Amino acid sequence: MIHRKNQNLLTASWLFVLFVLIYLSTAKGVFEYEDDVSMFYVTQDIVLHGNFSTPPKTPGATQGVDGHWYSKYGIGESILGVPFYFIGNILEKVLPSKEIIDQRGFLRANTLVYTVCLVGILCTAGVISLVYLVARELECSPRGAIVTAFCFGLGTFAWHYSRTFMSEPPSMLTGAISFYGMLRYRNQGRIRWLFLSGSAGGVCLLMRLTNISVIAPVGAWLLWLLFTKKRDTPLGMLRNVVTWVLPIAVALVMAGIYDLTRFGNVFETGYGLEAGQFTTPLYVGIYGLVLSPGKSVFLYAPVLLIGLAGWKALYHRSTDATIVAAGIAIVYMAFYARYYQWYGGGAWGPRFLTVILPFMAIPIAAFADKEMNVPKWIIFGGIGLLSLFIQVVSVLVPYVPYEGKMESNPILFASLLWNPAASPIIAESASFVARQYPVDLSFTYYASPALQTFQITSLIAAGFVFAVGMVVVGRRSQLEQRLVKEIDECAAPDLLPR
Repeated sequence: MIHRKNQNLLTASWLFVLFVLIYLSTAKGVFEYEDDVSMFYVTQDIVLHGNFSTPPKTPGATQGVDGHWYSKYGIGESILGVPFYFIGNILEKVLPSKEIIDQRGFLRANTLVYTVCLVGILCTAGVISLVYLVARELECSPRGAIVTAFCFGLGTFAWHYSRTFMSEPPSMLTGAISFYGMLRYRNQGRIRWLFLSGSAGGVCLLMRLTNISVIAPVGAWLLWLLFTKKRDTPLGMLRNVVTWVLPIAVALVMAGIYDLTRFGNVFETGYGLEAGQFTTPLYVGIYGLVLSPGKSVFLYAPVLLIGLAGWKALYHRSTDATIVAAGIAIVYMAFYARYYQWYGGGAWGPRFLTVILPFMAIPIAAFADKEMNVPKWIIFGGIGLLSLFIQVVSVLVPYVPYEGKMESNPILFASLLWNPAASPIIAESASFVARQYPVDLSFTYYASPALQTFQITSLIAAGFVFAVGMVVVGRRSQLEQRLVKEIDECAAPDLLPR
C-alpha cells in the first residue's frame, strides 16, 4: 500500500511539472476578461492599502456604502493573487516589460500582470494531478488514470482558462480537493481528510458563492457515509460533521463580513438585481450547454463524450463516488442553465462549466480500462485528437475579434449561439488554418524575443519531461505486472485440492 501511494504521488508530481511547462509555453499573461481586471485591482488594494476597493468605474465593480468602488466577484481569487503580486512587483523592477493600458486607463499587461496570471497555470496543473489521484483512488489502472489526466489537460477548455486570472482554475482545484478529501475519508476513515475536504470547500466558496453547487453534494456524501457505514458513535459522527462544516462556516462568515463592510448587507455581493436573474427556461439553458453549436460543452471538449461512455463502468466500480461526481455536474449545470447569461458572457465556450470539467472527465479512466478492439481505440484516439486541435486553436487564435463582432448586435449573437455555421469553433479553426492573426501568446503581446525563447524552451522541456516520465512509468508498470504474476504463481499451489 505504501509503495503504491508513493508511486501515485510521484506520477502526480510528474504530471504537475509536465503541465506547468506545457501551459507556460502557451501562456498569455494578459488581462483580456473584465473579471480578471476587477479581481486584480482588489489584489492590488490589499497589498498597497490593506483594503478591498478598486479604482472608480472598474469593470465588474459597484459603489459601496462608503463611496468607494468594490468588485462584485469573490474575494478568494484576489487573496490568492497576493503572493504573486509581491513576486511580480519585484520582477517588474528587475525585468521591466511593455505595458498595455486600455482606453479606460486600466492595466492589461506588464510583468506584474504576467506573474499574477501564473495562478491559473499552477491551479490547472494541480487539477490535472488530482484527476489522476482520484482515478487511482477509484481503483482505475495507472494507464487509465494517466490517459484521463492528459485528456483533461490537453482536451478540455481548462487549458484556455489556465491562462487567465479568473476564478475558474482555483474553483476547479478547490472543488476537486474537496471531492478527493472525501474520497480518501471514505477509503481510510481518517478525520484529517475530512478537514482537508471541508477546508477546500470553504476556499471554493470564497472563490464564488455559487460553487455551493459543487460543495453541497460532497456534504451529502459525508452524511450518507456516516449513516450507512456506521463507523462511529453518535458523538463521533457529530465530531466528523463539525470537522467538515467548520471551515466552510468560517468561509461563509468571512464572505458575509466582506459584503457587510462593502455594501452594508451580508446578502449583497455587488451583483444587485443581476444576482436574481435566473430567467432562462431550464430546457433552453440545458440545450445550450449540451447541444448548441455555439456553447456546447461537448463541442468545445469532445473528449468528454468518452467520459459519458465511461459513467456506467465507473458506477460499477464505485457507486457512491460516481453518483456524487455526476450529481455535482448535473446540479452545477442545471443551476447555470437558468441564469440569464447561461453562456458565460463574451467568453470562449461555456465558461461557467469549467469548474465541473474534472468531474466530467474522471469516467474516462474507467472507460480506458475496458477491453477495447482496434476500431474502438481508433475512435478514442480520433476524438482525443479532435479535442486537442480545438484546444490548440483556443490558445493560439485570439477569440476577441470574432466574439466582439458577433456581440455587436443581438441578431449576430443569436447566430453565434444557435447557427452551426457561425460557431466560434468553426470561425477560429478557419482563422487558425489561414493564419489570420499572430499567435495569441505572451511574446506576441509583449513583443519580447526573450519571452519567445522562454516559451519555446518551456515546450522543449515539457517534451523532455514527458519522455523521461513515460519511460519511468513504463518500467514501473512492467515491474508491477511481473510482481503480480509471481504472486499468482506462488499462490497457485495453495488453490489445488488436497
